[in-house]
Amino acid sequence: MKKLVLPLLILGFIFASCQKEEVSSLTELDGVASKVKIEQEKSEDESCSEDGKCETAFGRYCDCASLNKCFSDFGFNRWGWSVELDKPGEYDFGFYAGAGQCDLSKGTPVGGVKVIFKDDGTVSVDDFYMKDGFVLKEFHFYAGDTEVPIGKNGKFTVAPGQYYNEGDTDGDGKVYVILHSVVCGDY
Repeated sequence: MKKLVLPLLILGFIFASCQKEEVSSLTELDGVASKVKIEQEKSEDESCSEDGKCETAFGRYCDCASLNKCFSDFGFNRWGWSVELDKPGEYDFGFYAGAGQCDLSKGTPVGGVKVIFKDDGTVSVDDFYMKDGFVLKEFHFYAGDTEVPIGKNGKFTVAPGQYYNEGDTDGDGKVYVILHSVVCGDY
């Protein structure tokens, strides 16, 4: 019996020490991530102090709900729109800042951009404009065959850092577009 207890104690000690190591590594990682986030928030505040308050803004085409789908329609807990362009052409999008839950009455129109969907399936943006008192600080856009982009992990995402532009690759004559920006100004 003594021969069996000693190996079990050693095995238990090894497992327990590995468990503690893993937990402390996660804690350190979370600490680093929190620190980075705080530093990023601080630098954003400092960089926008001369331009006023900064807000997230998303692009929307027309007042037609059928073409503008809120991210929550896809199960995301984040606001913003995926816009279906059903044929090639030039489309004028408006930027709306702070329109939580895709509610335009909560948002502020801050500017816009022209989206160009060409016959060859490519998509580009042109003619940015900002309303008086607002400055564009960041811009990301997605254009592709799925309503929201597929992230690096193979799952659907609405994270602006994972947006890409592939245009209409399946040749069906339609594309989905998401326009994200950070806009600073006097709200």
